[in-house]
Amino acid sequence: MSHSDIVLSAQGLVKRFGGITATGNVNLDLHKGARHALIGPNGAGKTTLINLLTGVLEPTEGRILLEGQDITDLAPHQRVRRGMVRTFQINQLFDTLTPLETLALTVSQHSGLGARWWQPLGRSPRVVERCEQLLEQFHLTEVMNQKTNVLAYATPPAGDRIALACSRACCCSTSRWPACPPANARNCCRPWRPAGRCVGAPD
Repeated sequence: MSHSDIVLSAQGLVKRFGGITATGNVNLDLHKGARHALIGPNGAGKTTLINLLTGVLEPTEGRILLEGQDITDLAPHQRVRRGMVRTFQINQLFDTLTPLETLALTVSQHSGLGARWWQPLGRSPRVVERCEQLLEQFHLTEVMNQKTNVLAYATPPAGDRIALACSRACCCSTSRWPACPPANARNCCRPWRPAGRCVGAPD
């Protein structure tokens, strides 16, 4: 693959906590269209690396590039605006909302319509179209009107709650895939036609 295919890159990434080096000189290139899994024993630094990539922690040394742009000093919310989104093993969803309502809220917010609280959800054709795409992509159409609290968490082949969490993350981007913990990684990497990649790391 060429350098132009690299979407996310870590260069000489180091994180020290006092005298402990949690990540030591990590070099990592994530290519467009690829899926990646980050595996290792407890204490290997997997979560630390994900925290560095997503801006939760600041690196001691090294830098992080997103589509060629240095994002090392950007806060997590600034990385989200650029399309880098993270999901967590224990997802926090709105139990009283349906998948359709959850996605409509997220898509509206990301589209700059979140402040228009007086308008009913789904008024914008753009929001409706995007929600329909996500529901179909993540196989949630059949349960789109069910309350989230009754959805299966991890029933094979994939839990609807996990699918909803990943679809909500994808509302923020059409080009990058969220970082997922290993409990979600197998499900997130189902044939959902993701445009980016899946990075596995525990919380």
